[in-house]
Amino acid sequence: MKSLFALAASLLLVAATDQAASPKSVALGETAELGHGLRVTPLVVEEDSRCPEDVTCMWAGRLVLRVAVERGEEATEHLLELSVPTRSFGGMLTLTSAVPAPRTDSPALAGPGYRFSFSYAPDLAR
Repeated sequence: MKSLFALAASLLLVAATDQAASPKSVALGETAELGHGLRVTPLVVEEDSRCPEDVTCMWAGRLVLRVAVERGEEATEHLLELSVPTRSFGGMLTLTSAVPAPRTDSPALAGPGYRFSFSYAPDLAR
């Protein structure tokens, strides 16, 4: 019985840890808390030339997002390109997703319709 209880407690702990670590998507003007005291706020989509998902393109295009990044009292802005890590506050900040993807059968997306996810990997202590 004790081992069953221990197993259940372990599974709950793992589930809680995974939930806390899973990325939360945010809209323009909303702030994502990435851990390590880092907060990222998407400000404006500077470029979205991604290939529509319902066609085949010669060039994939790119999405570039201007973000405000804060840690403690320090703040800066970055231009993040989708899936390209950028050095920020002693680690690598990445725009990991931007949805929805463009489509040929829908009108151009207005800024408030986007949702963004980020990841942050601090440098390892040396």
